[in-house]
Amino acid sequence: MMPRRHKPCFAALAACLIAGSAIVCVVCQDSQPDDIDSFVDKQNITLDQLNDECWVWKSTLWGAPVKDYSPISKRRVWLTDGCAEACQRHEQCKAWSFDWKGECFLLSNVTTLLKAGQSDLRNFAFVAQGKRGSRDCRPLDERRPCLEHNVKILWSDISYKYADANLTVEECRQACIKTVECRFFTLLALPGETRQCFLKNAGVNDNKLCSEYATSGFANGRDCGSPTEPLTPSEDDVKKLTSQQLFVSLDLLKKSYPPFPLFQEAYEKVNQCGCYREFTKPFYQEIEDDSEGDSEGEGDGEETKKPKTAPGSAVMLREIPTYLTPPRRCQLFCQADDRCQHWSTRWNRCFLWADVQRWLEGPDIPDLAGPKLCPRDKLEEGLRCDADFYRERYTPLSLFVLKVRDIRVPLGGSCPIEISWASLSWMLAAAILLLGTFVVAVISKVHFERRTNIVRVMIAAISMWDFLTDCAFVARSYEYAQLWVFWVGIFHLNLVIFSNSIALIYMTRSRDRQGHSFRKWMEQHQQYSHLGTLLVFVSSFLHLGVLHLFASRLFGWTLFSLEVHTKSLLTMEMLTLAEDVPQVALQAYVLLNQGSGGGGIPSVTLVSILTSIFQILKLLLFLLKYAMHSIFPSVATKSASRTAASSFAPSLRYGHSSDSEDFGGGAERTVSKTTASDMSLVKAANEQQGGP
Repeated sequence: MMPRRHKPCFAALAACLIAGSAIVCVVCQDSQPDDIDSFVDKQNITLDQLNDECWVWKSTLWGAPVKDYSPISKRRVWLTDGCAEACQRHEQCKAWSFDWKGECFLLSNVTTLLKAGQSDLRNFAFVAQGKRGSRDCRPLDERRPCLEHNVKILWSDISYKYADANLTVEECRQACIKTVECRFFTLLALPGETRQCFLKNAGVNDNKLCSEYATSGFANGRDCGSPTEPLTPSEDDVKKLTSQQLFVSLDLLKKSYPPFPLFQEAYEKVNQCGCYREFTKPFYQEIEDDSEGDSEGEGDGEETKKPKTAPGSAVMLREIPTYLTPPRRCQLFCQADDRCQHWSTRWNRCFLWADVQRWLEGPDIPDLAGPKLCPRDKLEEGLRCDADFYRERYTPLSLFVLKVRDIRVPLGGSCPIEISWASLSWMLAAAILLLGTFVVAVISKVHFERRTNIVRVMIAAISMWDFLTDCAFVARSYEYAQLWVFWVGIFHLNLVIFSNSIALIYMTRSRDRQGHSFRKWMEQHQQYSHLGTLLVFVSSFLHLGVLHLFASRLFGWTLFSLEVHTKSLLTMEMLTLAEDVPQVALQAYVLLNQGSGGGGIPSVTLVSILTSIFQILKLLLFLLKYAMHSIFPSVATKSASRTAASSFAPSLRYGHSSDSEDFGGGAERTVSKTTASDMSLVKAANEQQGGP
């Protein structure tokens, strides 16, 4: 005769014959154990192959039951020791098996050994089998584990008989041994109150909570003493974090330990020890709402009317049905929801909350609550090596030269320090460009063309580099989480090119002296007209930088030195300044959001900073140049007169040479016009100074 749970499924077999379904038959024949999935290894075995001395845990036996067999229910035997004792008392019993349900099977012979899996965690520790006369050979700490002080077992209560009996710890343990199905117990000894003893049939670590004045343990456990001092971080961890100046991580590490005494072993077993709060839940109160038409998704039959809550109530995001679900699982639900900030749970429900304004506390509240992330969660995530870390650990300027990977390293590890060669190359190229531009302008002014405007040459270089950095900013922002920054930047660049083109067309087609000079130059140099037009309109793409070079008379190259009036050039520069404002605003937004949050693209931030620096330098040069013409007119006039007088002879020479080459017989006429123009400029300057 086989054990009751191993009998063939006669009713199911009849159904197979009636329905003609071979699949159902196969399933029935292979389902002799009620939970075959909990066994991952099945092998044949004989009685002689069993261990003669020790019990074997996490496995069960199949075989022939003793005569007149009836499985011993968990109402009679609820501990492994009781099943072994029952086999010892029965004459025909050769082996016993205590399965995951808590039933005890006495066998006269064995045929199959099944090693248990992990499907049932609650009673997994009680799965065992053994030969008659064998014993529990486990170490003492496993056979009779120490009681856990300041640890409470949640739920799984089977009796409240001793809740107000004011028992001691040992009396509560003895009461558990005598109570049917009791395997664990918890004693609450709050100061000034009656000691409460709760008997439980399960005590897995996931359902344990660090709670002061509570003592929990196994029915056959033993008292190994009570902790006397609260736990603190190890000296090695403190030194390691202090040496790296990781004070935020050190503070989290200290907060991860509860403020009351606890053994290290208990602290490591209990999930988020000291982070969860008992008898606590957010304030949430629904009130009657007589209004109509406020339902969500009305008419589709799926959405229900959103309840109206009292002022100060928290926002309930979700209510998840559960049954004896560990608090940690409810917290993981909260961590999976971006909106969730806190959670609360009871034995059959898990609630996710947001915008909690106040909490309700009291012994009559059965809920347990906690935050989305506990200190240990943050520590397990590791140290985040983002822009904020490098800015705080070193200096804000470190972002210019360090590569920020935005990664996490384990607690106590150090963030990598790598040089960003791309950033250094970019800054080096900018420095070489600006320095080279200044040197070239000085050489041009000293050796070639005294009327070379150094400030304007520098503005030209800064304008062109500014536009390139704008393009780099837009290109790198494509990797940014907020893609709209990229599209706004693209729109702005196109708008800049369009507005600059319109301004140049207006300048070249105008009837004033500037437009007349441009058209006259084009008529005189028809062989260079296409090149000149191309270079002029390249200014639209290089932020009017080429136009500044035209107006600077660099190297005295009259071929590309257009007669651009100061007022017209000022208009162009104010246009570029107006175009820079949206770009600076966009870069400031990216800098503030990415810089403060450490969210991930320091390269874009670096380009933003460089671009903003160039724009500020350009603005300062604008102000400096026009301050000389407006605030200090006498200085500007003297400078103009000196420049005109000193360049009179060179201008005559360059004008004669150029005109004679380009126009042949009309050279003398060109020289006389140039001389008269320069002499009138000197005379006007002398009159403004008050004398010849």
